[in-house]
Amino acid sequence: MKSPKIYLTLLIVLSFLLSGCASSSNTTNLADGGVFKSTNQGLAWSQKWLLANTKGKQLTIGAVNNASFAQDPNDNQALYFGSIGNGLFYSYNGGESWQQASALGNTSIRKIAVAPGDKCRVYAAIDNKVYRSN
Repeated sequence: MKSPKIYLTLLIVLSFLLSGCASSSNTTNLADGGVFKSTNQGLAWSQKWLLANTKGKQLTIGAVNNASFAQDPNDNQALYFGSIGNGLFYSYNGGESWQQASALGNTSIRKIAVAPGDKCRVYAAIDNKVYRSN
């Protein structure tokens, strides 16, 4: 008679394989980074990757990894996305499109804070310094 551990192990492995966790069925050509948004309490999510630009070609934050995220406490449409090695991105339309804060360059934004009384005052922690918008 075989050990119950073998059957349990086999059951766990089969459950894992049949659940789809071991295989990838990503049908989009976007990377898995950037920002995902839900409008129905988390039942469904969509990737928001459009980066606004004036160069005439489509740019994306789909491959950008997140280090920090902040929302203006007085305006839920104003979002700030701190990336690892790609700088600070912001959206004033609830994440539908994004713009890069080019003044900070391609740095890693470790933490973001928005002043509650002044939505134009944003703080960003980069390495061992804190930067403040004017």
